[in-house]
Amino acid sequence: MNYTELFSATFTMFAVLDMIGTIPLILNLKKTAEISAVKATFYSVIIMLMFLFFGSYIFIAFNIHPSHFAVAGSLLILFIGIKMMFGLHFDYEKNTTDERSSSLFPLAFPLISGPGTLSTLMSLKSVYDNTTIVLAILINSIVIYLVIKSCDWIKQKIGQSGIVIIERSFGVILLSIGIKMFISNLLIILTLTSS
Repeated sequence: MNYTELFSATFTMFAVLDMIGTIPLILNLKKTAEISAVKATFYSVIIMLMFLFFGSYIFIAFNIHPSHFAVAGSLLILFIGIKMMFGLHFDYEKNTTDERSSSLFPLAFPLISGPGTLSTLMSLKSVYDNTTIVLAILINSIVIYLVIKSCDWIKQKIGQSGIVIIERSFGVILLSIGIKMFISNLLIILTLTSS
């Protein structure tokens, strides 16, 4: 096990998931719906694992090379990084009191395991092995659960300004990660094209 790669994959997912930045949206969702931290975490992990192991079949069906998807994913990561830096949020609030449906939609998808996260998984798959990525998902599932379970306490302790500072910092880091993934996978595509 390469612990450097595990740390890199885990931190990349942690930044993309942006659970700290999601706290305001979770708090807004809680005003109109019951949320289960266990169910939301479970649904999120299942969605990520399913896409990790079966997402490649989508590539086969549409004749897409993983590097093409990885480049698209890196662009989405860049967009998420910019969004975090400027504090832009999208309102996925759903007027429902159904704990099961609210924990799945909109919390597990698209807030947690949304397009950005799934694109990142495929981008990571082009760099790391499945074992490393699965461990990164499981480690981040602990973070997902803890944040959902204690989002009221977190906001009370660090305040809105603390959430903003953390989100802006991860935005910059995410931009760097996105640029690195874009360049490395673009080189792979150029190599494939020239051969």
